[in-house]
Amino acid sequence: MKNKLFKLKKFLTTLTNKQKIVAVGIVCITFILIGSLVIFIGSSKEASINSARESSKSKKLDQRLKADKTQKVKSDEQAKEKAKIEADKQAEAEAKAKAGSDAKAKEEADKKAQEQAQVVAQQQAQATEQAQAVAQQQQQAQAVAEQSQGQAQATYTAPAETTSATSSNTASTPSNTNTNASASVTIPVTPTPSTPTVSDDQKWLNAGYIRAPYPEGSNELWIWLDAHNYSGYTGNGEGWIRPY
Repeated sequence: MKNKLFKLKKFLTTLTNKQKIVAVGIVCITFILIGSLVIFIGSSKEASINSARESSKSKKLDQRLKADKTQKVKSDEQAKEKAKIEADKQAEAEAKAKAGSDAKAKEEADKKAQEQAQVVAQQQAQATEQAQAVAQQQQQAQAVAEQSQGQAQATYTAPAETTSATSSNTASTPSNTNTNASASVTIPVTPTPSTPTVSDDQKWLNAGYIRAPYPEGSNELWIWLDAHNYSGYTGNGEGWIRPY
């Protein structure tokens, strides 16, 4: 190392002033180039580091955005699932409430139909009793009429014929006298059997009508008809109907 420095010193002493200036210039330029290279390398390294940092930041930002997006999607799915569960619960509650209401309405309708059926049965029983009473009255009237007719026939008097013949024979003038007595006939009068009076209600009952449990044309009447498997009715405008 010392020999190299000695040789460099000896080389420098042999140089002229002009050569020394040139040598110093070369050395300076060399140092400048080296410094510039160092600075360039440093700046390139710093730029690379900055680029790496920016890339890392961008990557982290992308990861964060991706994580936020994933979290948002997950939150939306959870919200949708929760809303669906709430909707299902609400629908189930409404279905239960509707089923309970329908069951209660059906129970009330059945109860009302049973009551109406009992009323109709009572009306039909009353109508049957009335019809039986009328039939009994008719039978009694017919029996009375037959009895009266039998008594009339028993008192009937047959016609009697009385013939008187008187014959007189005289010597001078013969005369024949025939006298026919007229018969008296008594003709019995047959009593006319009294016709039993039939009420208007009985007439409608005999025609197949029943007393309407509800006013004609009302919704309650149609509900009653549907409950008893009727499709319609014929009314007389006086509270009597004939369902069919």
